[in-house]
Amino acid sequence: MRLFVWLLLVLTAGVLVIAVAVSLIPACVIFPSQARFRVDAYSDAPNGGNSQVVRFDVSDSLALMDFRFGEAFHSPYVGVSLTPVASSGVDVSWYNCLKVEMRGGGLSRVGIALYTQPVSSSGYTRVNETLNHSYLNITDQRTVYHLPLTQFQHPEWWEDLHGISPEMRRRPDLSRLLHVNIGTAFTPQLDGDKQLCIYAVTLTRNNRELYLWLAGIYVLMSALLCVWRFWRVKAVVASPGVTVSYRPVPLDEPAGSGEACLDYLNTHYHFSDLTLEKVAAQTGTSPRRITQLIHDRYGCHFKSYLNRIRITEAKRLLAQADLNMGEIAFRVGFNNQTHFNRVFKSECGVSPTEFREQLRG
Repeated sequence: MRLFVWLLLVLTAGVLVIAVAVSLIPACVIFPSQARFRVDAYSDAPNGGNSQVVRFDVSDSLALMDFRFGEAFHSPYVGVSLTPVASSGVDVSWYNCLKVEMRGGGLSRVGIALYTQPVSSSGYTRVNETLNHSYLNITDQRTVYHLPLTQFQHPEWWEDLHGISPEMRRRPDLSRLLHVNIGTAFTPQLDGDKQLCIYAVTLTRNNRELYLWLAGIYVLMSALLCVWRFWRVKAVVASPGVTVSYRPVPLDEPAGSGEACLDYLNTHYHFSDLTLEKVAAQTGTSPRRITQLIHDRYGCHFKSYLNRIRITEAKRLLAQADLNMGEIAFRVGFNNQTHFNRVFKSECGVSPTEFREQLRG
């Protein structure tokens, strides 16, 4: 019983430690966090566009950009770039969700790009950084959006440019985040003043799936422990032994007497001074005849048969009576509790105390 309880406690503690440790992982604040990330504006000018950033203000609570799209360019765009101050990038591999709080003026959709460390393999052309991209529909109301990082993928044009087939796609490697871009995407109305307001950008963990996995593992392991304990108790209760017919020791009065040698043995086993010679003298049967009879019928010698009767009765008293171990040992014929414990464990595989705990656990 104690082993079962300890195993269950270890399992419970392990699951709780993992759950608590994961829940305590702090969010990675990308904005506002000027100490760790630099905030810049970008436009389509390097690619031949003529979109204009009219105003770009950054404070400790807001990145505000007013702009106008230029004409005579096939896909005008502007946006905000968030770049780690550390040139080596930032390890954000613990996180699985990007939380963005923003609103748009005259915009209905933005593109969000995570640029991670370069990749190089037999199927990739060497690139300076890896682009992982997703789109987000926004409104003119301040809203918090949650984007699972699993939905970020390489854009088709980027795969075509670098010779990446669909079979070679990889999930974003966030061990080195180089910068985050939030820009316009597929704006149907290009005329007029536009605005993009970003209030917060944070990488977080959504632990729901992990908690479900932990709960499933806990239930499964607990069930296996219960099954293991059930079979262990069953094996102890049903431990191998001779089948005997004896009169149980009354809890209130001594046992009666019998006539034949086996009947005498089965009703006087609780006397600690019971010996083969005494049974023979009391029943008029020779010791050799008693020994032969027990061996032929039960496959053991006199002392083993007597001990098995005593241990069988001890099991009943352990289960049904609130007696201490010394009293039980005395009632079933042992004048020494240490000897009783040793014989009991030899027959049952567990001590009398452990046997009682398993029955009552």
